[in-house]
Amino acid sequence: MGTDRSATGLLGASRAGLLLLVDGRAPRLSARRAAAASNEFGRVLAAYGGVFIVGSLLWAVVFDGFNPDRFDLAGAIVCLMGIGVIMYAPH
Repeated sequence: MGTDRSATGLLGASRAGLLLLVDGRAPRLSARRAAAASNEFGRVLAAYGGVFIVGSLLWAVVFDGFNPDRFDLAGAIVCLMGIGVIMYAPH
């Protein structure tokens, strides 16, 4: 069925911990900067969410050997289009 992820070892745990540390701090820092610069906090956070989804899928492909199906790819495309609407639509 699937691969047992519980036996990834120290390297896998360290990589996952590092990713959580970086991904946990990045939205807070960018959100603080965005809030300080303007009132566009919601747009920045929503766009980050789309980037995070696509980045997570790419991470799974590169580091976990995940093979996305057409629905995974369609979802990633929808997220990227949503980022475009959020960032570039006239407000």
